[in-house]
Amino acid sequence: MKRTLKKLLLKASERLYRFAVNLEEDGNAENSDLLRYPECMFSNSRAQTLKDLSDRLEDYIESRKLYMDPDISLSRIAAMVGSNRTYVSNILSSKKGFKTYLNELRFRSICQQIEALPSGHEGFLGEDEERVDASRYANIILRNGFSDMRTFRRQLSIVGGEWASRLRNMVY
Repeated sequence: MKRTLKKLLLKASERLYRFAVNLEEDGNAENSDLLRYPECMFSNSRAQTLKDLSDRLEDYIESRKLYMDPDISLSRIAAMVGSNRTYVSNILSSKKGFKTYLNELRFRSICQQIEALPSGHEGFLGEDEERVDASRYANIILRNGFSDMRTFRRQLSIVGGEWASRLRNMVY
């Protein structure tokens, strides 16, 4: 039964891929995500399929900056990369888990944006300068996928690693 189902799924995947290729060749495909990594759909090796999906998943999350969306979910990401929730969950579990992985990407992005801020604020002195910095930091943090400052602080204390420690030194 499982082999028959697997064969049917492979045939459906092949048809979907050919359909997407035809759309792109005709110039009708607005979004070629179906063609991005089609080889993993036809791989017979489960390990190779998971590796291909893992590579595609990382590339997709980072290139599209999905971590900046505070409402991103495992199911939405799975649908975007053309897989199911279980595979995506298994892959991200091997990378410390879904939330931890996203938070590390968020921390890295926040660090890069804070480092890119111009140093010194002409026209501001003392406490006003600190308020401007705090406001800028809060805006950057909220734009990078944290729903509020409380969540950011809590995740910063939970998640370790290079980016989290650099961020602690920058913000606090």
